[in-house]
Amino acid sequence: PLSFKSYVSMAKVRVLNATPEMKALDEKFKDDPQKLQMAKMGIYREMGASMFGGCLPMLLSYPFLIALFFFFPQAVELRHESFLWATDLSTYDSILKLPFDIPMYGDHVSLFTLLMAASTLVYVYYQQQSQPMTGTNSQFRYIAYITPIFLLVFLNNYASGLSLYYLTSNLLQIS
Repeated sequence: PLSFKSYVSMAKVRVLNATPEMKALDEKFKDDPQKLQMAKMGIYREMGASMFGGCLPMLLSYPFLIALFFFFPQAVELRHESFLWATDLSTYDSILKLPFDIPMYGDHVSLFTLLMAASTLVYVYYQQQSQPMTGTNSQFRYIAYITPIFLLVFLNNYASGLSLYYLTSNLLQIS
């Protein structure tokens, strides 16, 4: 339900950004991004859309996300439960043992984590394509591409069930 409200809010903003009025504002204030944002926020307020309506539901879901980080490695139900190539969903799914240790990454490669990072990159790409580029968000565009790399590094040694959850979630969001 939280994701649905977030998607509805983002869809409203996306539809409003495609209107001729918004394009006229983009042209009028192309040299002053701050005035452009203020004018757009006024139109969003008039039309009942919120730029932050997509963020608030996401923030409310973070406690559940943090709970999942603690749940997957400690879940007795997942111990020695296999799925596809993973023999134990409560620990990492090593498909390749490295002859050396990479700091913070480990000495193995987890396929669910690789697939999750790839699906996150695809999801970020499609999200970036659906948003108009303005002066303020063009700087943050690249930060979203760094996030999958951090997830790849930090989740490589984590429970494969969590990476599988992220992968499934990303695939559902992309489709």
